[in-house]
Amino acid sequence: MNSRIEIKKILVERNMTLSELAKKLGENLNKDYSLNNLSGKLRKDTISFKEVDLIADILGYEIIFKKK
Repeated sequence: MNSRIEIKKILVERNMTLSELAKKLGENLNKDYSLNNLSGKLRKDTISFKEVDLIADILGYEIIFKKK
């Protein structure tokens, strides 16, 4: 699963931009989080699980581990 593609799909469904998501991430992490920073992490696939989990929470989702 590509986190970048999944996050972008959900953003479209939520009518939210990547810039808005980056701003909300920054507010939740109490640090400057730019669009370029988020976009680069998604493109390079270097985003941390903590960040993906927070993104899921911001978008109203939860991550569930399911045994195969």
